[in-house]
Amino acid sequence: MSEFTNTIIQRGEKLGKFMIELINRGNGAQLTKNYKILETKFIPKDILVAFDYVFEHEDNIEKIKIISNKTFNLLYKTLNAYPTPKIPKGTVLDYLKQDNEKIDKFMKQTKELVKQVNKSPDAGIIEKLYQRFETLQNVKKHYSAAKHYIPSYWKKHGKYPPKRPPNSYGQYSRTKNLAKKSKTNPRNLRRQSI
Repeated sequence: MSEFTNTIIQRGEKLGKFMIELINRGNGAQLTKNYKILETKFIPKDILVAFDYVFEHEDNIEKIKIISNKTFNLLYKTLNAYPTPKIPKGTVLDYLKQDNEKIDKFMKQTKELVKQVNKSPDAGIIEKLYQRFETLQNVKKHYSAAKHYIPSYWKKHGKYPPKRPPNSYGQYSRTKNLAKKSKTNPRNLRRQSI
């Protein structure tokens, strides 16, 4: 393993400490310099470690939401430079990726309409915008319906998921029991300990 891979925990905890201090103090510019956030190359796995750290030290979900948005804005270029994994054609992830690309294009077009409305609130443009918001609501309903969950999607396209290992339910039960027996909040259990 490379040294970069071996230092995931350190980078993740550094990012987590940055986020906690940002929640407590709020001086983002100074903290960004102190922790050298923009100079450090973070990878997606670092984010998971950072959030483990944050959830251990902070339980106010609203504050965590605000800080996570600020952090992702800071790390946008770094994470965007990370290579996207190749997704084989015809797989479930490929279908979801195609859907995401269509939705992204739709959102960009909607953003242009919002700009037009801000410049001159024409009734025709407002009607188009209203129709687009209705379409977005339908997309949300589509992906909230049980029939569109991934296993059904696999069957629809003639692809079948691998069979569940016979002992996986037992593993789930053991994990659930561990969380119940824990004296601390189950959110505070680190993934590694389970």
